[in-house]
Formats: sequence, C-alpha cells, structure tokens
Amino acid sequence: MAGVSFDDVDDLVSCGNGTSIDSLTTFTFSAWINITNLPSNAEYDAIIAQRNDVTQRLFFYLNGDTSESYGSGRINFDITTDATSAKSHSTNVPSTGTWIHALGTYNNAGDRTAYLFVNGVDTTTVRAAATGTMISTPTIDISLGNRIVSQTRAFDGIINEVAIWSVVLTQAEITQLALSKDKRTPLQIRPDSLAAYWPLDEQPDGNSGDADSFFDMTANANTCTGNNGADNLGLTAKAEAVLSYP
Repeated sequence: MAGVSFDDVDDLVSCGNGTSIDSLTTFTFSAWINITNLPSNAEYDAIIAQRNDVTQRLFFYLNGDTSESYGSGRINFDITTDATSAKSHSTNVPSTGTWIHALGTYNNAGDRTAYLFVNGVDTTTVRAAATGTMISTPTIDISLGNRIVSQTRAFDGIINEVAIWSVVLTQAEITQLALSKDKRTPLQIRPDSLAAYWPLDEQPDGNSGDADSFFDMTANANTCTGNNGADNLGLTAKAEAVLSYP
C-alpha cells in the first residue's frame, strides 16, 4: 500500500487542528503501519500519531521502555483527559516488515477505556481507565510519525490510510477496515462521522514529502504538511507494490 516512510530520526507529518478533529471526546483512530524496526532505545517510544498538550492527549505508539512490566515493542493506545489517563497495550509484540492495521477507540461518555484492535482483533490489555473529561484544545496539532516538539519519538517504517471518526466503530466495521487492503475504504464506513482521512499517497515513489501537502479526503480539509527534519533525509514516498481488489 502506498504511504510515507519515516526515517526513525526526525521525520513527521503535521496535520493541524481543524474544527473536525480539535474537540473529539469520542472517536475511532485507524492507521495501516509497516514497521521496519521496533524501538530499541529504552527511553523513547515510536509515535504512530499524537496530539499532545500534556493534559489532553491522544497517544498511539510503539513502546520503547524496557522497564515496563509488559516489555517493550507493543502497540500502545493512551488517552489523557483533564484528570487521568486511559491506557492499553497490545497482547503481543507486532511483526516487522508486514502491514498491520492498528485501531483505537475511546468513548468519554462510556466506560472511558482505550480499546485497541490489531488486524481487527481486540487486543486491549487495560492498564487504566480514565476519569475526567476530554476538552477542546484547538491550538494543538495532530502529528504522525513523531511528536512536533523536539522530534525524539520517531517511527521507523511506513504509515498510510490514517482516518479518524467522531464515533466508536462497531466490531463489524473494524473488521471490514482490517480485512480490506483497498484504498479509500474509510470513505465507505460511516462517512457522515469521518472527521479526517489521510491516504498519504500524494507523492511519486521515492520522492521526499518535505514541505509537501498531504490532503484530507473528507470535506473537512485538514491538510497535513511533511517535514523531513534537520537531516533533510527520509519522509520518502512509497508506491503501491500490490493492488488488491475484491
């Protein structure tokens, strides 16, 4: 699947803080990832997506902290409210060099648990459920592949087909997303509740995405901008290798 390759150093894609994504308290976050290397630095995690202002946070990442009781390398989905955090991690360490569908759901009006699905399967291992409320913080951007401030949480691999819904998807819808490897599938699932959808496939194979736009396919127009960091390397476009049709 076409996407963007992040260099494990300082690449990121910044997707702004548009009105459709800045105040979500109930949502589904979905992405396809292909991991080149799991994080090896015990201090740093590898971010898939983040929206972070310390007290209000969406944090989807590969854990790099070997001191955690569950070990390092697992996919984590953490939500921070104005009071506490909801935290879950995957049951197993994900494989490298293969496409993985990672999806998280959170409902602030429900049980406030961060549910995590890997390849359509609920792998939630709850470390904590949240209290408090998620509130609008419109000055905070969503970033992909790294955090915006001091790019030290770098992802190593390819990310594409990133989508956010303003609702919790059903298990049947989550399974549909995980089983389909066709582009634009998110547009066919709850389109009225689709807050943002970034295929990350605008650039020709091998081209740098630095300073380039990555477009939101919904009418909400949450345009992302690529940044390949101080080393001016990475953030490389990857073209489709295999096309799959039903």
